[in-house]
Amino acid sequence: MASSDGTTTTTTSGNNALAFKSSQSSVTTESSAGLNFIFTQDPTQAPTVQVNLDAARTNAFYVVNTIHDVSYKYGFTEAAFNFQTNNFGKGGKGNDHVTISVQDASGIDNANFATPADGQSGSMRMFLWDFTSPERDGALENDIVSHENTHGITNRMTGGGTGRCLQTTEAGGMGEGWSDAMAEWLEHKDATVPDYVLGTYVENNTTGIRSHPYSTSATTNPLRYSSLQTLS
Repeated sequence: MASSDGTTTTTTSGNNALAFKSSQSSVTTESSAGLNFIFTQDPTQAPTVQVNLDAARTNAFYVVNTIHDVSYKYGFTEAAFNFQTNNFGKGGKGNDHVTISVQDASGIDNANFATPADGQSGSMRMFLWDFTSPERDGALENDIVSHENTHGITNRMTGGGTGRCLQTTEAGGMGEGWSDAMAEWLEHKDATVPDYVLGTYVENNTTGIRSHPYSTSATTNPLRYSSLQTLS
């Protein structure tokens, strides 16, 4: 795969991201010469079969690299504490590409992102979801990958790259909202603003993982900041 920084890789280990399972050496290699990563997911098979695992690692790697390139254009650069192994002398600390643990065994029906200080890799853990049979892979739900990666961006861009600024409950809530917003923006194809539902694939449910869709309609989503008084 090729990145906007000019680097290329024949595996899912590159300058901006590393997608693996269990061991960081367990990556996906191009399906054919020429930076082709063609792995067609078979939804009738378990996510752990080889072709589905390769599809998941490839997809997560691609999405995280895409977010790197998009966010770079808007200021999340080396000097702003982004995630890159090689910073090309442009500021910040290197050796901190995003590590993406696909089908991570430490959880289920969720995902998370740990953001240490600049110079240490951000760690994304993508879990399987058991709402269906066979299970579904969170690494194939682009909006969940985007959501988690955005936690890394917002944690690095506040607090001077320490990754320690957004630690309170309220700050965490804002972080969840920012991550959902980024996931929604990345799916826009034009200027229209449709209702947005997060996580429909993993739950096999059109209502997704939030209580309401994101919407400009107060009928579709009646929640307001004042709703916090009654929400548990």
